[in-house]
Parts: sequence; C-alpha cells; structure tokens
Amino acid sequence: MTAIPCACLGIFLGGLLVKKLSLSALGAIRMAMLVNLVSTACYVSFLFVGCDTGPVAGVTVPYGNKSVPLSQLNPYSSCNAGCKCHTDSISPVCGSNGITYLSACFAGCSKAVSVQAVHPELKSYALGVLFLLLRLLGFIPPPLIFGAGIDSTCLIWSTVCGEDGACMLYDNTAYRYLYVSIAIALKTFAFILYTTTWLCLRRNYKSYIKNHEGGLNPSELFASTLTLDNLGRDASQNPPDRTKFIYNLEAHEWCENMESVL
Repeated sequence: MTAIPCACLGIFLGGLLVKKLSLSALGAIRMAMLVNLVSTACYVSFLFVGCDTGPVAGVTVPYGNKSVPLSQLNPYSSCNAGCKCHTDSISPVCGSNGITYLSACFAGCSKAVSVQAVHPELKSYALGVLFLLLRLLGFIPPPLIFGAGIDSTCLIWSTVCGEDGACMLYDNTAYRYLYVSIAIALKTFAFILYTTTWLCLRRNYKSYIKNHEGGLNPSELFASTLTLDNLGRDASQNPPDRTKFIYNLEAHEWCENMESVL
C-alpha cells in the first residue's frame, strides 16, 4: 500500500513545482511529458530486474529428479499419496534439497508446525485494492487488462469444490515481463495523449491565453490600482478617456472593481 503515499507526494510536488517555476499551461504539459518519459524509462529497467520462479516440486520440477515434461508435472506424487493433501490453500515450505513444496503435506510430512501472519489469498486482494485505488475507482479497463495478464502466468490454481480458485503459484519471469510490458504500453499511450494535448494547445495558445490567462495576479492588480488612483484624479476632467479605458479591458471580471477605484 505504498502507492497511496507516493501518489499524494507526487501530486504535492507537482503543484509545488508549477507554482515555484510559474509554469504556464504549455510548461505544465512539458513537465508532465518529461516525468512520463522518466517513469517509462524506470519501467523498462524493471524488465531486467527480478527473481526467477525457482524450483517447485510438481509445478516447475518433477519429484525425485525424474525426467518429466513440464506439461505433465503434478503436485501429487507417490511420496504424498497417503497424506490426503488439498490445493484449496498453500503454505510453501523449503526442503533441505533446495526445492520448494506447496505445503508440508506435499513434501510428505505428516506433522508440521507453521506460523502464518498473512493468508496467501490476501496477496491477490492487496493487488486488487492497490489498482482500484490507483485508478481512483473510475478507470475499469486497466485492472481488467492487468488481471487477465496476471492470470495467464499462473502455473497452478487452487481447487475449491472441484472448481478453480485463486492462483497458488505464478511464473515469476513471465509475470514480470507481461506486467511491465502492459505498464509500458499504458505509459506510452499516456505520453501520446500528453503530446497531442501539447501540440493542440501550442497551436491555439494565443487564444487560450486570451480566454484563460488574461487576469491579473495580486501584485499586478495592486500596481494597477496605484496607477488607477492617478488616473482617477484626471478622470473627472476627462470622462471620455475613462469610459474608453474600461471598454478596452479584456478581462471583464475586473471591470466593476476598476470602476469603483476610478
């Protein structure tokens, strides 16, 4: 759940940079494009950083060092045939031979003492909540795309009443490549949208400034007020100039305030 504080920090820093650097609309879009490129580059680096799935008995490697095709692997074997093991949940254990077993039962143990702080199914739940909050509960397609991609990398599913349940083990390498590739694709699409917005805004920037950025900031308004005080002394002697001055203003929301000063 570290994504939420990071997202809040990013929003705060983005607003701070826009204010401190006095960025215009074009400048803000250029900054967004730069940040998007840096973020995409970081995602590309993730393609080369990760952990392998590792040897898991009956899933990635056969029991007893036998030569069995990967498609014919089965977590059930002769060593755990009498243990009545179930795949509704798993508690992975590591054997002395360096091979991971789905649970102590699949390793052939009849008794085991386990201390478990988090249920395995909470990992999928945490990922679901994370993406739900990241997309602000409004963008449905990205979680669906990520979910379908992640499910396709599952090596073995749990069974509940004869039906597939949650994924018990993923192919970490395929998971990493697929997950990061989807993220890069979405980042690239976002960059295209940023670029399109920047091009459209640059093409019509003068009209945008006229319609949206024509107002005065507080310091400019104060300086204008001092100037208007001087103009006001001459206004009674030259009323036509006063009327002409107000008529030429483009920011109509300031007309009433300026008229009262005059």
